[in-house]
Amino acid sequence: MPKISIIIPNYNNASYLPDCIRSVQNQMFKEIEIIIVDDCSTDESMKIINEFATNDNRIKVIEMPKNSGVSTARNAGLKAAKGEFIMFLDSDDCLFANAAVSMLSVASANRAELVVGRYSYVNDDFAWNPAVAMGSIGGHGMTFTKDITEFIKMIDFGITPVTCWGKLFRREVLGDLQFSADIYPNEDLDFMLRAYFKFTGHTAVLSDAPVVFYRRSKNSIILAGLNNKFIEGWQKAVLSVNKYLPADGKYRRFFGGYVLAMLRSMLGQPSVDESLCSAVRNIYMAGVFANADISKRVRFGLKLYVLGFKRLSRYFFR
Repeated sequence: MPKISIIIPNYNNASYLPDCIRSVQNQMFKEIEIIIVDDCSTDESMKIINEFATNDNRIKVIEMPKNSGVSTARNAGLKAAKGEFIMFLDSDDCLFANAAVSMLSVASANRAELVVGRYSYVNDDFAWNPAVAMGSIGGHGMTFTKDITEFIKMIDFGITPVTCWGKLFRREVLGDLQFSADIYPNEDLDFMLRAYFKFTGHTAVLSDAPVVFYRRSKNSIILAGLNNKFIEGWQKAVLSVNKYLPADGKYRRFFGGYVLAMLRSMLGQPSVDESLCSAVRNIYMAGVFANADISKRVRFGLKLYVLGFKRLSRYFFR
């Protein structure tokens, strides 16, 4: 049984795939299985994948019968995984050479079931090679706790806490958790907030050791900015998570506060049309904030925004 299963979904990323796969093959820790799930690519992806698989028996190739999206591809990888731990990696990104051993060392030293690492932004033309891929295992700060809500608060609300990559999950605790196939983009938001909930009571460790080279590729949904597609995916993710959480408790209060923080950040950006207002209205009406730690002033401001008084509402978010 491999110690770690690394799941790589791919769709038409032939130009980035070789670097991605090499970065996993060249991990200092060798007890891994590499599960590459191709979602019916129309470029040279499968040729590249098969060439790598021929020379490395740790690579397991899954070809999806039809194009079904990144969530379904990751779910196929989860179903096939045999490792004690799970890691995800996007096919346009790369791992630091010591990513696996670093995270596994942190998990072992702290008897942790979840480890969250950091990432390094790289440009679209980034080329992986061993000379630039070494991070230090030691010398990095670590924080560990069994209080998952406190743990999430320790993580800056940039991209790290709501992406599935850059993390080490114990497969036994992750259990049968899957990605929601009807949510894209922001499928990670739905998956990770449900995953954090499952890891409640287990030890989680936040390490500031870098583990992922996150590529700012020209096709990235993030670089597209706030648009209708992004808003729709975010709305679906929030409403999905809301269904899974208990009616009360600290986790739900935290989740309500997190959603509010996201809404406030959106208020400061120009919306394409009224889709944003519609998303806010639907989330508000779903009762996400029923138990959130939100002041009356902010509640009133949100209500004004929902009613369409956008400029006036911003005064209450100060």
